[in-house]
Amino acid sequence: AAGSTDGGDDGAAACAASVAGVGAEHLDRALARLEDEDWGVRRVALTAVGELAPCGERRVLEALVPHLSDDDEDVRTAAVAAIGKVATPGDAEWSDRAAKLLD
Repeated sequence: AAGSTDGGDDGAAACAASVAGVGAEHLDRALARLEDEDWGVRRVALTAVGELAPCGERRVLEALVPHLSDDDEDVRTAAVAAIGKVATPGDAEWSDRAAKLLD
């Protein structure tokens, strides 16, 4: 109820931890699907990774980079979009790496 102190910050912290755990599980599943043989699955997985990964998560960014040179144009486009969402704004390392592979 509004104004109630029962649960307060402790309840919010528990809820956030629970959601973070679920998000991490989904992120790991999406990362595993990046290697699927089906280009459509890879594209959807890249989109999911871009939505689920925390900003600046280096292990995720490293997993995305190889998909910049995928045989399928839609997968490459999804990889660029995912890197754009996960990379820290202004981080030239990732934009430079993406630009080199896309040339």
